[in-house]
Amino acid sequence: MKTIVITLLLLQWNPTINGAQIYVHMMPWFETKETNNGQWGIHWTMANRNPDNIVDGHQDIASFYHPQIGAYASGDPDVIDWQLGIMKTAGIAGLFIDWPGTTQYADYPKNKQNCEAIIDGTQRAGLSFAVVYEDNNLNLAGVPDKIAQGTADMEYLQNNYFNKDNYVNVNGVPLLLDFGPQALTDGGQWDQIFSPLNPKPSFLTLWYQHQQGGSFNKGEYAWIYQDFMTGLQNW
Repeated sequence: MKTIVITLLLLQWNPTINGAQIYVHMMPWFETKETNNGQWGIHWTMANRNPDNIVDGHQDIASFYHPQIGAYASGDPDVIDWQLGIMKTAGIAGLFIDWPGTTQYADYPKNKQNCEAIIDGTQRAGLSFAVVYEDNNLNLAGVPDKIAQGTADMEYLQNNYFNKDNYVNVNGVPLLLDFGPQALTDGGQWDQIFSPLNPKPSFLTLWYQHQQGGSFNKGEYAWIYQDFMTGLQNW
């Protein structure tokens, strides 16, 4: 597999849109039986799917699309090198990796471990990366002091990710996206959790929510939303 990827890299193509680089928003939460104590991960099964079953020639997974390599584990280095090799070949500049934070709850620690395996892979592949913070995990985990946990998460990012050579910077400071806000919905909360950081990140919220991002918010980013393509006309 790795030999094929290396060969394909010789054919690299570099697509841009008006000079803009293209990034992939990557979810790190897929698990196989081998990586999840004998059970398929919830993001393959959801409520009623079983990848052990074959339906119309494909594994029965909770997805409209089917991976060419079958249901995979996000943290598998061979899978990572294959996926990132294809991205590199296609001219993708880097990844925006969905990051669960450091809360010890449910599958968050495993997701974080997968994130760090993917980050290692970006360095092997010559891709850049930035983090999409899942602040809603503070709600889902029932965290009593969201400011303290959010601050701990930001300090972890600063000490472990922001200082990497291939972390995305905008105007000399690290780029940080949030999938929301959904838990920290008051801008002052973000000002508090960013207070230990130096430099402060260039912070983006989901579209329509920049007013909740605090004084360090630099804008919004588009994602699948209720108004779908109509919303993009506002950009």
